[in-house]
Formats: sequence, structure tokens, C-alpha cells
Amino acid sequence: MVASWQRAVAKVADGGPRMPRDPGVQPLPPELEERAKAIAATARFQFLLGAANPSFGLLSLDHLISIQKMIYTDGDQLLALTSNELAEVFTVAIPDPPPKLVPVVKDQSANSYTVASENPNLRVGGMVDAEVSVATANGAQMPINVHGFFVTNGGPWMQAAQFQGRWLLRDGYHRAYALLTRGITRVPCVIVQISTLQDLGAVRPGFVGGEVLLGDRPPLVADFVDESRSVPGSVLPTRKVIRIRAEEFLIVDS
Repeated sequence: MVASWQRAVAKVADGGPRMPRDPGVQPLPPELEERAKAIAATARFQFLLGAANPSFGLLSLDHLISIQKMIYTDGDQLLALTSNELAEVFTVAIPDPPPKLVPVVKDQSANSYTVASENPNLRVGGMVDAEVSVATANGAQMPINVHGFFVTNGGPWMQAAQFQGRWLLRDGYHRAYALLTRGITRVPCVIVQISTLQDLGAVRPGFVGGEVLLGDRPPLVADFVDESRSVPGSVLPTRKVIRIRAEEFLIVDS
């Protein structure tokens, strides 16, 4: 595997400028546009992507820049396409499955909640301030203010974004790899509007740095299925863990 990795590195290092091609975004066919509108109207879609001014389009997946260095391919066999018809590819690329609940461990002695998942996309989604009602011992409802965080696995939709004139795959790498291995390159996708690398999600550990993404030889999603540019390997099983803890302390005013 080391020799394969060295050959792949040499090929990338010795190559000249490699500017990505335009993915040729086109509108979805009318019958798929109606399905996309129904998904876009759901509360989950609006909550996760509504602020990114999302739209839908058909584009060339193999022309997109990759922000990820690795794809964990375990489970790709679950991509059970029976045909390459666009309507079925839409179901894979822009699905509408029910959200999966992640088990939560509550530790009252430590004032903490712990969430763990084998999904590396598990992350803190943001902060929440809300007023809720809780039941008292006699059954009465008492309003209280809640301040905290929410966790999410992200949306299940393939997302592409344009940033500084370049098109990048923001989310959906497992399915992108599986589709490309089947020879499927033109896929429906959610197109989001971003203005920073933080919005793109490319500033987290394990992601390609901005200087490479915007350089003259950015990595492409298609490189994952190019044996001369990618190297298969194995990693130890890991779990993503998020722990949210409340702390109490005193400050002495001077």
C-alpha cells in the first residue's frame, strides 16, 4: 500500500496545473422538480439548509472538487440501485428518509449529556434558546427557559456549492463514490450558497485545506475511483463522540 501511495503522490506532484471543469448545471426535469419541491418544503430541509438559499440542479459529479481526503466505503453495498434511471438516482442523491435518533447518555452528577455515533458526520449543529413547559409534581405546567446545543448528522442530501468560482461537493461522499463506481456521473444535487470555507465545512480535521482547494491542482471527487490517484486502505473502527457539559462557577467582583 505504501508503494501505491508513493506512486499516487508522485503523479499528483509531477503533474501540471489541473483546473477543474464546470459541472454543467442544468434544471431538473419537471417530474423530478416536483419531488424536489416537496422535499424542500419539509421542516427538516428548511431547518438545516434554508439559510443557504438552496436550489436543485443536475450536474456532473466527476467535475466537482473534493473537500474530503478520505471516504469510508463500508456500507456502500447498501446503495441498492436496480437501474441507472435518473428517477432512481434522484432517490439516492436527494432522499427523504426519517431522521435517525441517536442514543443520549445523561449524567446528572456531571451535568452532562453524551452522544456517540459511528457516523463521522455527527456534530454540534448550533445553539438553541427556547421556552418550554415542564410538568411539576402536581401535574401543573411550568414554563422554563432552556439554553443549549443541538447535535445533528447533517442532511441526507448530496450538496454542491460554488465558492470563488469553483464547484465543490459539500456533502454526500459515500453516495458519490458508490454512484461513480457504477459509472453514474450526471446526478441531481442540492445546490447551496456559501461565502466562507467555514460554511463549506472544509476547516474541520481530515479535510483538504483552503490553499489546496483554491490552488492550481485541487483534488476531484472522481479521484476516489481513479486507481492512479487514490489508495485503498483500512482504519480502526472509530466513534464520534460529543459531550455537552454545564459548568457553574463564581467570579469575585473587584
